[in-house]
Amino acid sequence: IARILSFSTKYKSKTGFEFSENNTVIKRLSDSESSYRWVLVDIEPITEGIRCFRVNATHEREGGWITYGVSPQQTFTTAKEFGQDGVHGIAYNGCYYHPSTVNRVKIEQVSVRHFHGADMIDILLDLEKATLRLAVVGTPVDEQHEVVFTNVRKNQLDKGFVPHFNMFQNNATCNTVGSTLKIAEIPPEL
Repeated sequence: IARILSFSTKYKSKTGFEFSENNTVIKRLSDSESSYRWVLVDIEPITEGIRCFRVNATHEREGGWITYGVSPQQTFTTAKEFGQDGVHGIAYNGCYYHPSTVNRVKIEQVSVRHFHGADMIDILLDLEKATLRLAVVGTPVDEQHEVVFTNVRKNQLDKGFVPHFNMFQNNATCNTVGSTLKIAEIPPEL
């Protein structure tokens, strides 16, 4: 059974989001000429087991630049929170965020263009195998479409992981102003 989750009002950028529906929906707002804004999901950090999340995204524009991934539950203090230590994730323009350069070679063989404008994305965190899998719902689950991170940092298990999102605003094709996100935890079998 799916469980709708809330976004954190504590672990987020200071500006850039509107929260609604008891914090289960966020909307990216315009807040400066060019900006990255991050938000975490308000759950107990995951330190073991297998957890799956389904993200529902709506886009006012062409989809924009969104990082989908996981990170420790912490406050990020620099402008580009998507590339900070501990963030594992992707953005549609070919950006991969993973602390290990060894794993980047395998990951970057997968095109992530199909994530641009996607309305449903699954995030599967398997800490038994130390993997993170990201896929657009409705696309084949194969080497061409599914992004798989290996060696998800075991040294971060004391902090655990939560779903992590970063949404970019600019005046070009990467603009996410008006985009909304919702997230649910779903059984890993789905």
